[in-house]
Amino acid sequence: MDTITFAKDLNIDYTKIEKKDEKTFSEISKGFTAGLFQLDSYTGRKLSVKIRPRDFDELTVLLSINRPGPLDSGMVEEYVSASSPDFLRKIFPNTHGVLIFQEQIMFLAQNIANFSIEQSDMLRSALSKKNTSKILSLKKDFLMNASLKIGKDDAQRLFGYIENFAQYSFPKSHAVAYSYLTYNLAREKFLNPEKFFLCLIKYKGLSESIINEILALGMNIVAPDLFFPQGGIVQKDFILPMSCIKGIPQAIDLRTPQTTDFIGIFEYLENIGLNRVVIENFIRAGALDKVDFNRKRLLRQMTAITQGRISELEDIKNSIFGDIKSSEKKEKDISEEELILYETESLGYPITVIKQAGLPKNIYKKFFDSSRKIEFYGYHYLKMLIDSSGIYFIRNFSKVPTKIFLRF
Repeated sequence: MDTITFAKDLNIDYTKIEKKDEKTFSEISKGFTAGLFQLDSYTGRKLSVKIRPRDFDELTVLLSINRPGPLDSGMVEEYVSASSPDFLRKIFPNTHGVLIFQEQIMFLAQNIANFSIEQSDMLRSALSKKNTSKILSLKKDFLMNASLKIGKDDAQRLFGYIENFAQYSFPKSHAVAYSYLTYNLAREKFLNPEKFFLCLIKYKGLSESIINEILALGMNIVAPDLFFPQGGIVQKDFILPMSCIKGIPQAIDLRTPQTTDFIGIFEYLENIGLNRVVIENFIRAGALDKVDFNRKRLLRQMTAITQGRISELEDIKNSIFGDIKSSEKKEKDISEEELILYETESLGYPITVIKQAGLPKNIYKKFFDSSRKIEFYGYHYLKMLIDSSGIYFIRNFSKVPTKIFLRF
């Protein structure tokens, strides 16, 4: 995803940063990181929950250590536990004494070892590039000068500490610029979640993180609806855009139909260039539920139209508008398992079953904090676990939608 283009499409107001913006930082700390620059990943979500940034400075630290080197170096644990040497914690309280930024190394070189700006930059460069000969040359001067201020033993320990973390340090100027973008995306996300998620789906497509966050933020996620082609929110229902349906061409211009008659809708969809496979996906995804909730019956009606079986079509229409009158009866004609199959095939994810009553809400706890132990009762299909709070992926595979109970 092109983050800059995404941010431009959101029309973000960059005029201010509220350092005490408690809501934005609180939501990031809960793991609501989908669509946020540098944090839109499993690692970014997990690290956000672990570090729990409370302000812009801590967000800058979070983005700086959310990289492979720092994650493997022990830097995160040292930052979270504040276990750096006491004197470093006093010099760099904002990073708990951990050398996260290259500017910190240069500061120590200038203030502890009396290096010039040029020498300190040479040390920073040599350490980050692992230039052994250059490091040895500068190390001699560093130890000699630092020993006069903090003693030989502490000077040795300090240089060893610098060597350990310098290769993973990040320019603070870059980190602040990155954080500025991440913060503004997050602020927009929690001020205008409908606009944010619709735009995110446009650029990234549908994903389990988007589904789970929409649900966790208090909205009900609803399958696409041809009568709301761009998606949107009606009361608390977040209607997915039609673009989520598999096979739909990007350039297609879908308009709200002027009829609820299936034959008229079918002709409209064919006239704008959609093939029958895509129209079938519309039906399976629930985009024509306003015409008839029973998707199997709509599929039969479509087959009758395409094969010219007019008499069979009349029988189907009579069953829709004649014998079956209540929506309650219609709903019984298609099972939850069939809905899971239909929507996974057409959308990639089962959406409607998440709203069904009777399933607990525990998956979201596991999604936002994988270390939590939960009791799960819901559906297992492919590698997905589905309950009424969202979707979680596991290694085990199920060929058919199956209700199961798990503790994990």
